[in-house]
Amino acid sequence: RASNVSETELGIGGTNAWKICGIYPTSTLAIFYEILSQQQEATQTVPTDQRGYVQFITQYQPISGFKKIRVTTVARNWIDAASHMPTIAASFDQECASVLMARIAVYRADTEEGSDVLRWLDKMLIRLCQKFAIYDKDNPGSFQLTDTFTLYPQFMYHLRRSQFLQVFNNSPDETAFYRHYLLVEDLTQCLVMIQPILYAYSFNGPPEPVLLDSSSILPDRILLMDTFYHILIYHGETIAQWIKAGYQDLPEYENFKQLLQAPIGDATEILQNRFPMPRYIVTEANGSQ
Repeated sequence: RASNVSETELGIGGTNAWKICGIYPTSTLAIFYEILSQQQEATQTVPTDQRGYVQFITQYQPISGFKKIRVTTVARNWIDAASHMPTIAASFDQECASVLMARIAVYRADTEEGSDVLRWLDKMLIRLCQKFAIYDKDNPGSFQLTDTFTLYPQFMYHLRRSQFLQVFNNSPDETAFYRHYLLVEDLTQCLVMIQPILYAYSFNGPPEPVLLDSSSILPDRILLMDTFYHILIYHGETIAQWIKAGYQDLPEYENFKQLLQAPIGDATEILQNRFPMPRYIVTEANGSQ
């Protein structure tokens, strides 16, 4: 075991070298580092005025057949967590943290009961809030999180209810498929998997993101939802009636035709650029989908 390998294994640990079957432009792997314990900190001086360097050496063979080596060096400042907590809070990347927690949860779900994984997520969220939230004891109304933490509980809420941890009505193959792409896709795509994106199209203005809630469904609105695995276009009740009446084919309703084409164009762009290709669904109010 090399000196830079932790005794505590998280994920596929116990080594400082890994081999994967294939790597793509969007492939993103997670490397976790162990934080020094208080006993270790007492015996090791933290050079707060210096930087620590981590170097990754990637060897791969593209379709050309030539073997290539890519060296990536990352520099980060050393910091004493006990005396620089505000600095840590200000630099917290809640989106990255959400994806990392999701990957740990998925890995644990392979060997642990689902309820135990959910309790672990809840416990970690509570610990984070205890350390970084602003609140008065016995006064729930005083609870506040700074801007760098406000989205994290929201991602955890959706993660607990996602197909990654709620496996009911999914086959083992489907669950393995969903979890695989959460473990290898980039940050943006993983966030879409955890919390799907919902856009609204209407005559009132350009497309806008809306809440993942039934209140976002309106009769004169078209919705486009991206879950990474599915692309769904939903026509409100009034929109569906206009389509059946053929208004989009009349010259005087050119604006309605353009409104119908807008989500289709955005969905087509997603379908062309994403692998694996999502399932494409078009439905309407009271439809079968």
